[in-house]
Amino acid sequence: MTEIFLCRPFGLVVGILAGLFGIGGGMIFVPILLLGFELIDMNRDVLAHLAIGTSLACLGFTRLSSTVAHHKKSAVM
Repeated sequence: MTEIFLCRPFGLVVGILAGLFGIGGGMIFVPILLLGFELIDMNRDVLAHLAIGTSLACLGFTRLSSTVAHHKKSAVM
């Protein structure tokens, strides 16, 4: 249950920083995921792999959403 309370503030921080500085969300998201996974006592052997995989999965949904939004504006060739 604590994961829910950790994910919202982490997502908020990533969104604000990525929007302000214009850098990729994965650059901020992976270290925050590592911190969050450590706080909930995940297995340290798979911590980095899990953080990178989770980041890639989230970025995939973001990419799909962006593509659909651009397609609606007829901005995709």
